[in-house]
Amino acid sequence: MGEIWQGFKDIFAGGIELLHTWIAQVPFLADASWGWAIIALTVVVRIILLPLAAKQFTSMRKMQEIQPRVKALQDKYKVDRSMMRSDPERYREMQSKKNEKLQELYREEGVNPAAGCLPLLAQGPIFFALFSVLRDPTTVGGALTNAQFYFFTPEDGGLGTAASAAGWAGILLLVMVAGSMFVSQRQMMSSRTAPQEGAQATQQKVMLYVMPVMMGVFGWNLPIGVLLYWVTTNLWTMVQQWLITRRLDEEVGPVDTKPVPTTSSSGPRNVDATGNALGTAGNTRKVTRDEGSSTNGADPDRPPPKRSSRLPGRSRRRDDG
Repeated sequence: MGEIWQGFKDIFAGGIELLHTWIAQVPFLADASWGWAIIALTVVVRIILLPLAAKQFTSMRKMQEIQPRVKALQDKYKVDRSMMRSDPERYREMQSKKNEKLQELYREEGVNPAAGCLPLLAQGPIFFALFSVLRDPTTVGGALTNAQFYFFTPEDGGLGTAASAAGWAGILLLVMVAGSMFVSQRQMMSSRTAPQEGAQATQQKVMLYVMPVMMGVFGWNLPIGVLLYWVTTNLWTMVQQWLITRRLDEEVGPVDTKPVPTTSSSGPRNVDATGNALGTAGNTRKVTRDEGSSTNGADPDRPPPKRSSRLPGRSRRRDDG
């Protein structure tokens, strides 16, 4: 296994060296050619992963479309911790039934919830290979580790030095890593039209606010070259998400939430997100107080007025007296 990993690292380092050779021929990029070689390698990797990225966004979009149905199943088979303690058999039965129904829904719609992780998993070996190559001072004779990239000079350690030892330039790069990740996550979440609730809403907040901070802290001891790769892939993701979302909107239209069947005292009906009833043809009509009233304006749900118990004759005699 160690020999396979070493061979992968050698191929990776050779790719960076080849890109550096080409970029060094460009006069205004020659002094920072090793850093630009890492950026070019990132672009090449993301181009190779485009089919996985397209599958990721397609699956994510389908998940958005079926979210109301997923929520309905979760509500139908909802369980809590008290049930787990009081009736564990019933708890396991409900959980099993919910998972079964969700899997049936995913198969019916052709959705794979794990598809969103494919690009990230595919980039994992690239990330660790770049980390190992930059930490190895013997890579391409030490030229990559000690190479400068604009503000990151060989005196500071070059591309192989940790961000914590690169002064203000390292802090700036960490801010770029965290900021680009935040914008990318927010861009992805803004494409959702269905509001998230419960655990999903909490997970969104963690991904949006906590993860960028954690990545900034985690990157404190990472080599500058790895952070350069990280910023580039985040920026690529932002542009890629915008382009793919725009193309899908042009082909199939923007995602819209489907009405969730609910029941009322007058029988089942469909209600949209604003509380309007949906007719059989799918048209929205406002539910008003006098809906379905007769021509004389009376409300059919209101009880008829009580008749007076006094007879007309008695009232007439009382008035005459």
